[in-house]
Amino acid sequence: SKIGSPAAGSCSDDIRGYPKVAVTMAAIQGTGILADFIWYPFLPLLALDLAKGDQVVALYWVSASWILMGSLRVFAGPLWGYVADRVGRKPMLLRSQVFSIVSPALLGWLDAPWQLCIVMAMLGLFSANTTAAASLVSVSVPAAKLSKSLALVTGTQYVGMTVGPAVGGVLITGGGYPLAILVAVAIAVATPIATLLLVPADIVRVKGTRPAPLERLRPTAQLWLILLI
Repeated sequence: SKIGSPAAGSCSDDIRGYPKVAVTMAAIQGTGILADFIWYPFLPLLALDLAKGDQVVALYWVSASWILMGSLRVFAGPLWGYVADRVGRKPMLLRSQVFSIVSPALLGWLDAPWQLCIVMAMLGLFSANTTAAASLVSVSVPAAKLSKSLALVTGTQYVGMTVGPAVGGVLITGGGYPLAILVAVAIAVATPIATLLLVPADIVRVKGTRPAPLERLRPTAQLWLILLI
């Protein structure tokens, strides 16, 4: 029957100055991003194999699939934000993590380069765990430690981005795409399990109550530049 987040009370224990929930989320996110970046950088090589060496076809479908993913995320982002306000941010993070498992698992079944669009479309519509994680952290830590917590989560995500391609390169060299996909999926499976068991849910606004008014959006020059690009 309360409105707000549980973090200030239930997860106030600190680990080296960081809220416990922030450390947990950082570890989960770093692991999840690492799993993603095991296979992200090697999509062009996979597409080239699927296109039977035709570089033009491979390039076209890799580009098309990434454009499709980005376009669908623009559409899906506000939709999932609307749902998160009603069911909570933790379910939205779990949803994105589950589809981060499904998408790479499908890579092993592809037999044509155009099918990369199916994989990336699923990621675009259903998986944006970076945003979902930041949203959950923002309502799960005391306000005084929000910036520090978000910085920790973001930092571990960059570590995952850095380490993931190296791990993927070793796996593909040693066992080909099937081994890399299997390991990526196995690592990704751990993230929703850990989130479900270790991360507290945020408290959803009671039905029928009015939310606090939002501050008026004041577009900055940086925002306009991003939209232009």
